[in-house]
Amino acid sequence: MRVGCSLIGILIVIVILGVAAALTFSTLGGNPTTTTTGIAALTTTTTKNTTAVSSKEATAPTTAARGGGIPSQAAVAACQADASTVENAVVDYSAAHGIPATAVTVALLTSGPSPYLSSIPTSPDFRISIISGAVTVAAPPSAPAVPYLAAGACSKA
Repeated sequence: MRVGCSLIGILIVIVILGVAAALTFSTLGGNPTTTTTGIAALTTTTTKNTTAVSSKEATAPTTAARGGGIPSQAAVAACQADASTVENAVVDYSAAHGIPATAVTVALLTSGPSPYLSSIPTSPDFRISIISGAVTVAAPPSAPAVPYLAAGACSKA
């Protein structure tokens, strides 16, 4: 009795694995730097346990022009994510440099040899700023700024 695999059997297995690899690559592959959500184009880098975010303003219409729905949900999610990133940078900078969070400014976060943020994220749907170390959000940008952690701070983005 002969025990083993035939050449055709091995070729079939190789073809199946190739198809599986091609499907996996097409699903997970691609160039992530060219993928945008339509709200803001973000580039994230990590240095010394901190996250630096660079944001470029998108050309998507504001939420009011979009009329709500999924795009407005995306704007709210982007506002929350961006504000959280800035809040984390403030806390990390304060802890790393031994200064109170109230002394942290945009200039401190965005300058130096390894800045915590390359810039404060911007969007046509909301405005993020730091006032006395507290991250504030104005959504829409013309609204008065409220603390990021306040209930519904990003809800109108």
